[in-house]
Amino acid sequence: KSYADVTLNKQQANKGYPDLITPATNSTASTTLNLLSHSSTTTTTTTNNNNYFYATTAANNDLNGLALSLNQLQQQQQQQQQQQQQQQQQQQQQHQATSLLSNPNLHIYPVYYFNIEINSQAAGRILIEVRSDVAPKMAKNFNALVNHELGYGYKGCHIFQCWENESIITGDFEHNNGRGGRSVYDEGYFMPDDTKILAVRGAVGMRRSQRRHDNLGLVGSQFRIILREMRCFTGIFAFVVDGLELVDKISQTGDTSGKPKSNVIVVSCGKYQLN
Repeated sequence: KSYADVTLNKQQANKGYPDLITPATNSTASTTLNLLSHSSTTTTTTTNNNNYFYATTAANNDLNGLALSLNQLQQQQQQQQQQQQQQQQQQQQQHQATSLLSNPNLHIYPVYYFNIEINSQAAGRILIEVRSDVAPKMAKNFNALVNHELGYGYKGCHIFQCWENESIITGDFEHNNGRGGRSVYDEGYFMPDDTKILAVRGAVGMRRSQRRHDNLGLVGSQFRIILREMRCFTGIFAFVVDGLELVDKISQTGDTSGKPKSNVIVVSCGKYQLN
């Protein structure tokens, strides 16, 4: 080939590609251009695919974030509704208690008071109405322990177990730790009345014996005040008619094991005289 042909081919091959300096034939230049064109198309396609991937991922992330926000909003609304329902229930119960106390004729069962101190400071009073009609044996035992008819009973007892929003327990006048106490009956422990009363908020029930080898579910002097519905508990014989908010406060003093972090004591108790 002449110098002119080589130069012409070189110019044609290098046209638009200034970095290409090697002399080339028309076929070589055509192949090179095809390769570059294919590479450019592949790059464009890949870029478009990447852009679609990133756009899709971003959209999915936005949808996931929106779904999460909706779930959080629904949870917050449910929590607010539950809190409102609890407040309404508490207000209703307090109203009922006030109505009962302001209308003593509504009380056909005996009512007992428990004056409470927390860390040597007067904290308030709890009133308990006992269903002597359906729990005669437990009612008689409770009355005798409240009034110290046999020289022992609830005065001076510590509230030794507190579970927040669940229950508080007292009545162990021997050890104040849940391992003591007894009934006023000769046998010490007895089978509770089968009242079939549900363990709802404000219910009072005798606590089963914690003695070893006792598989009969006997009761003595310990009793529990319940703060939420717990169908697993039986032996219900009474209800708090005033001071349930104080029971809530006491329950909040318990640690994770139920042991109170404050010194909570029944400083005095007795039969409440209605006006």
